[in-house]
Amino acid sequence: MKKQFATLAFISVGCASAATVYVPDDHERIQWAVDNASVGDTI
Repeated sequence: MKKQFATLAFISVGCASAATVYVPDDHERIQWAVDNASVGDTI
């Protein structure tokens, strides 16, 4: 009996991670930070 092995390749296109966004360091205005925030980000 032969054992078969499958290799899975995972390609990440823009892996998302939570970030802390500082205003005015990262964005000049709070609204710009809110508009560009991703799920999980802290502003």
